[in-house]
Order: sequence, then C-alpha cells, then structure tokens
Amino acid sequence: FIGLLTGKDRLADSVFSIIEKEYNETKKTANTQKYKPSVYTNRPYKGVWYVQGGNSYAANFIKDAGGRYIFIDSNINNVYPVDFEFVFNRAVDADIWLIMSHDDKDFSVGDLLKEDHRYKHFKALKTGNVIYCNTSQNQYFEKASAEPQEVLKDKSYFLHPHLIPEYK
Repeated sequence: FIGLLTGKDRLADSVFSIIEKEYNETKKTANTQKYKPSVYTNRPYKGVWYVQGGNSYAANFIKDAGGRYIFIDSNINNVYPVDFEFVFNRAVDADIWLIMSHDDKDFSVGDLLKEDHRYKHFKALKTGNVIYCNTSQNQYFEKASAEPQEVLKDKSYFLHPHLIPEYK
C-alpha cells in the first residue's frame, strides 16, 4: 500500500516477497516438528484475563511457529475477557506461557507470584517456560506488522530452540 502511494510499488513488492519467503521458510521448518508444545498468552489485567481468540494474529503466530494454542477453538479474531478459572482449567498443564505486557520496569517470575500466588500451579512457570516481552521496552507490535518473519523466528525459537540454536 505504501509502495503504491509513494510510487515505489516494485520496491515494495520485492521487500514483501523477501518477508513472505522468510516467513514461510520458518513456518515450514517449525511445522515439521512432531512435538507441538501447548501455549497460552497474557495475564490478568484488573481481574480479567484477556485471551487471544483462535482466529487472531497471535494464535496464528503460535500455530505457524509450531505450537498448539490452547484457545484455538474459540473462532474469535480479537481478545475476549474470561475469568482466571477459565484459563486455569486449560492452562495449568500447558507447556509455554507467553506474556506481552506494557510495564514500567523489568518483570520476573517472583513478580508474577506476587501478583497471584495461584500461578505457582502452572506447569509453564514450574518448568521455567515463561516468555515475557515488555512492550514498553520492545517494539513487538510494530515488528509484528512490519517484520512478521522476525516475530515468527522469535516464537519458533521459543517453542523449538533446537531448530535454530544460533538464533538470538
């Protein structure tokens, strides 16, 4: 779209083609894995857990990265509010917990446990498989739309680090 507006549609097409190729290569590699770790996202905000819908971009990133999103069956495009118990029933034995949050400071597992002692029951927390992205310090949402192939590599690395061990 920007390429058309600026008269650089050929350049935009070539950049898009590179992004698409890298994305699809990462997706193909990640989805060759038989093991698909179960994944859930976010954490409660003011007592409400906003879950990514099964048709959301976040759910698609998880699927494309070789994961199994635990709320994939929701058929919703956006986030939707649920209570803690709803998430707990599905997430207690999930493998990986991905948190994207806008915080004023760094965040730790200790901070999570201070926030809610019930988190200690989550398998992902017990096994150290909590991935936290502070969106006040990281341009995750901007990258997700401009460089989705890089975000997919990140998620693929988190779910299957053995596939690209040199990745940072």
